[in-house]
Amino acid sequence: MKNFVLTGVGLGLAALLTTTSALADITVAFVGPITGQVAALGEQGRQGAQKAVDDINKAGGINGEQLVLEIGDDACDPKQAVSVANQMASKEVKFVAGHLCSGASIPASKVYEEEGILMVTPASTNPKLTDEGGWNVARVCGRDDAQGKVAGDYIAKAYAGKKVAIIDDKGAYGKGLADEARKAMNAAGLTEALNESINAGEKDYSALVSKLKDAGVEAIYYGGYHPEAGLILKQMAEQGLNAKMFSADGMNTAELWAIAGKNAENLFFTFAPDPRKSPDANAVVQEFKAAGYDPEGFTLYTYATLQVYKAAAEATQSTDSQKIAEWLRAGNPVKTVIGEIKLDAKGDVVNPAYVWYTFKDGTYTEANIQQRPHSDTDGPARGCSRGSFSCAPPGKARYWRQQNVHHEQDRPAPRPRRAVPRRVPRPVRNPHRRGGPPLRPQCGAGRAVAPRRPDGGGRHQRHRRHPRRKARPEIRR
Repeated sequence: MKNFVLTGVGLGLAALLTTTSALADITVAFVGPITGQVAALGEQGRQGAQKAVDDINKAGGINGEQLVLEIGDDACDPKQAVSVANQMASKEVKFVAGHLCSGASIPASKVYEEEGILMVTPASTNPKLTDEGGWNVARVCGRDDAQGKVAGDYIAKAYAGKKVAIIDDKGAYGKGLADEARKAMNAAGLTEALNESINAGEKDYSALVSKLKDAGVEAIYYGGYHPEAGLILKQMAEQGLNAKMFSADGMNTAELWAIAGKNAENLFFTFAPDPRKSPDANAVVQEFKAAGYDPEGFTLYTYATLQVYKAAAEATQSTDSQKIAEWLRAGNPVKTVIGEIKLDAKGDVVNPAYVWYTFKDGTYTEANIQQRPHSDTDGPARGCSRGSFSCAPPGKARYWRQQNVHHEQDRPAPRPRRAVPRRVPRPVRNPHRRGGPPLRPQCGAGRAVAPRRPDGGGRHQRHRRHPRRKARPEIRR
């Protein structure tokens, strides 16, 4: 009898352990560039994923099950991304928050589709990801054709008639972004003066900078990531090229300032409105900062991917990837730290918004560039009166006066002069002469002058005198 009781207790404990393990088997993953040139972006994603998993588990998990997080490093390399995707499949991962680089996301998504794994990227913006992707792909960020159009339209308007160069790093993200910006810029009526491609990972871009300087380029659109952009900005300053650089969300890390220094102030890039300022993210942001980390860039976007997965899994009461993907693509709204998200039938965000950013004092901040950004040698901005340098930055007003530099498009239109009728003096007749033509009026001389005769004569011309006749000799009688 005693043995029977012990056996029953053992079976009960075994069943309890089996049930407990079954409630902790939702394995999710974050995959991004933990190492490599853009490891700073990978760290943003890792921080966001870890914080989201911790918060979800504290709140009871998903459908009563806890999450287990796996971290994968693709180094932003397509081949390594495929290898990591296969590793995640072997670990029976249900959901992947990633990848970050478009060049890694596109090939990895094919592996996930074959393995039945849902993938939601926080940062990959190349249109091909969803246009040519399978049922399992979605994103919580915008696309390059939306982001590139914002930049292309602005550059075409602000630099009309100026020389603009377009540069890319030959990658899926960089080249795709540059192509979209070029397409929008050309459609708006501005043709680029120079097209160039660089090799990512190099340190010396002085030959490129010299080419830009010789071409007289005033603005550059760069499609790529922050390490190369920072080096180009630094080497532009060394060669005295004071052109503005425009780019996209691959610049949103303070590491760019560490590379370029104060030259980063010449960079302007598009990105979604800063989620750190959103009321929905306030509590999470404060917890990040209390832990000594600033959730910049894609940190909160990665956090949001796991919020999207949780909402869909709980709505469908399932961890089946196809059911969750169908629910998301049906346009169901999800409240996240980056705002409410709705996806369309392809898995793209509906109506993404973009604003401009620049760097100041070591970090990026929203920039107000409704008009063309001004360089140090530019004249007063539009709306400033000519001759008044109240709009000049500190220390530049005297320089502008000395150089007398004014851009044609920045000059205010000259004020039209008021038409004043010319006063014509009345003709005066010669009081010493009867009849004849009137004297010619002579303004300012105080007297009238008689007109010249066609034969050259006139009142003031000395007449030729006849020679005096010789006197006859006197005859005496």
